[in-house]
Amino acid sequence: MRTLLRPHNNASWFLGIWHLPRTPSASACPLQVLFLQGGASAQFAAVPLNLTAEGDTVDHIVTGAWSKKAAEEARKYCTVNVAAKGDNVSVPQRSSWQLSSDATYVHYCDNETIQVRRLHIRQSPRSML
Repeated sequence: MRTLLRPHNNASWFLGIWHLPRTPSASACPLQVLFLQGGASAQFAAVPLNLTAEGDTVDHIVTGAWSKKAAEEARKYCTVNVAAKGDNVSVPQRSSWQLSSDATYVHYCDNETIQVRRLHIRQSPRSML
């Protein structure tokens, strides 16, 4: 399972997901969508606590302070693979990412507000994975 975490709520690709039919039928909606309450820091623990089991691996794309904090928090609950590490101003080229074949989810933060940076991957999340 690949999981989309904390998208920007005005992103057109996210709005497409938001408007998918919410039915239990996997054929009607091929994605598993969880809408969770809380800010980013709360999600840093809530996501691995809810989506992983002991021994699971998760992939993190570390692009700045927020994604670094998310990876550090996730390490308390599961194995974290830092699949790529940016320089706080850019996202590493997708070809350099070292994604785990068995990752429960991939964490990516495109809004590193501590550095006042909005980072963009030029592909939709679905096509990246």
